[in-house]
Amino acid sequence: MRRLFTLFPVLFFFLAPVLAQPPAPCTNGTQNTCKCSTSPILCSIEDLDGYTYSMTTFLHPTDGPYKSGGGTQYMCPGSTGTTSHNPTWFRFPAWCDELELEVCYTNCVDGPACFGGGDFGIQAAVYSDCFGCPDNPPCTGPSWEQTSFSPPPYTFAVGCDTDVPGCVNNSCRNVLMTGLTLGHIYYFLVDGCCGSACNIEINVIGSCGVPEVQPVEDITGPTYICAGGDAVTYTVERPEGATWLHWYLDGVLIKEGVANATNKNWLTTWTTPGTYEVCVDASNPPCLPVTEDPEPYCITVVVYDITPEDPPPGIVCPGETWSYNNSNFGPGSYNFNYPNADGCDSMVTLVVIEDQVEEVDLGTFELCEGESVDVGGNSYNMPGMYDITISQQEEPFCDSILTFEVVVYDADAGTLDVDPHRFVRRIQPH
Repeated sequence: MRRLFTLFPVLFFFLAPVLAQPPAPCTNGTQNTCKCSTSPILCSIEDLDGYTYSMTTFLHPTDGPYKSGGGTQYMCPGSTGTTSHNPTWFRFPAWCDELELEVCYTNCVDGPACFGGGDFGIQAAVYSDCFGCPDNPPCTGPSWEQTSFSPPPYTFAVGCDTDVPGCVNNSCRNVLMTGLTLGHIYYFLVDGCCGSACNIEINVIGSCGVPEVQPVEDITGPTYICAGGDAVTYTVERPEGATWLHWYLDGVLIKEGVANATNKNWLTTWTTPGTYEVCVDASNPPCLPVTEDPEPYCITVVVYDITPEDPPPGIVCPGETWSYNNSNFGPGSYNFNYPNADGCDSMVTLVVIEDQVEEVDLGTFELCEGESVDVGGNSYNMPGMYDITISQQEEPFCDSILTFEVVVYDADAGTLDVDPHRFVRRIQPH
């Protein structure tokens, strides 16, 4: 069961022609097989097994590995003197890493491109790309109709049988390929020696597998992340057989393209807290579109909110400092970037408050001779002005300065007890 996603309305690569049966060969220049970039895609090379057709001597050398403006462009490495004249092109994805194609030809007509020199037979080659086109469909760029090449077209050859001694009547060419990339589109060329035209039969030697795209196996990237942080990258490896990758966020298509270094990565910045689903699907259009298997691979990404959690204010006495995070701070306000409980960086503010020294005038204590007054745990019975310092009862226990006067009269003995913290005057008899 395929998971349904929202797709963009037009996926242009579906416009590439795709056939289950071999297309018409190039005979007069109007067929799409006359050019590398427009040849229909056969979703399986097996569709060419046993295919027969008749060539014509219609010459269109610029549709092959050709260098216009003079000079020779060889078809394959080391194939000196071999050039294309009347090519027919076929495109196919490889579903195996080794493949052999046999192209047999009979009843050839002398090729006119070499001035009727008795040239017969064909040459065949397979390339990994059309020059100037993407490495997978759609192939919308220019073909090999260029004045110069960098690199030259023949460097794209993955299998060739183009040697000049093979240009004889009634024989076969064999193109052996190894190291093919599964799912990659390859370009198969059949061309007449000097424009010779023959009856052609193409045979696929052995089997080349079943069209299939493997699923994405993993998405690497953070799954728990803080909102508003730096940009992060999510990455996948190209599954075997896939040529396109499709990225989705909560079921909505956000990125797709050829499975190259660019599209294997998705760069994003998470700005809104929440829980998200990131999925990647693989396809090989037009043969295996994204609506077909495999299922997309998905991960859940949790984006945390960054809520500042300020530390409690610090209260200090005059001349003292407050210790926070192994540092000491005097009175004032300080901003720090510290991780919160979820590990997200957040800006917090530390406030250090200075608790002022209290100065209290207790007034005058009038005592009779023999009485005393208790202030701050000490008794006073002598007349005079007093200025004492005691600690407050609440943190940070800063000093309080108490001033008072003691007046002694001749009277019955007694004791005056003062609670310096309440500043309430009380008399207790001895």
